[in-house]
Amino acid sequence: MRRRFALSLALRAALVSLLGLTVAAPASALQDPAIQVHLADGTSLLLLSWTFSYEYQSWRSGEAPSLGTTARRDAKELWTGKRAIPLGSKALELQYVDRMREVDGQAAKVPIAHGFVLVSGDGKRNSLKAEPPHQDLLAPEAGGRVVQARAMDLRGQTIGGTQREFCLLSYSSLVECPAAADQRVVRIKLQQ
Repeated sequence: MRRRFALSLALRAALVSLLGLTVAAPASALQDPAIQVHLADGTSLLLLSWTFSYEYQSWRSGEAPSLGTTARRDAKELWTGKRAIPLGSKALELQYVDRMREVDGQAAKVPIAHGFVLVSGDGKRNSLKAEPPHQDLLAPEAGGRVVQARAMDLRGQTIGGTQREFCLLSYSSLVECPAAADQRVVRIKLQQ
């Protein structure tokens, strides 16, 4: 019963946004608005209960990285370097460059995310480097340990209740994001 109720609220929110109607949204939707995710293949989907998920590895100074642990830190902000940038009413676009990679045993050009563009409502564009998040954001409690960012993912739930995860950006050669167009995010926009 509870799942059916949650699903009906999600479907109502989707219909409202499609039809452009104004209906009071549930309190949880106001606190955690959905995002519209546009993929490279031209499709898009609405994600509820979304978060950016930053994967990192940490190990003690003087030890081999292979002895370290891998963890994640979730946030609603875009982390680049020491900055935590809220999306607010801005759209986030991912910038890609083609790099040579081995795909199925053959060399091929593969699109790799290398930066971001924040686009305001009036169309003003602000480019940002895709710098690995600083240790103070990833693991502020890891004093005396080496912390290395590995990847940035987008996680959320579709209006149908399916959990989805997209690898947005790799900070390490140990992680490769899928290059397939139906898995490659090109734009994220907060629904308000």
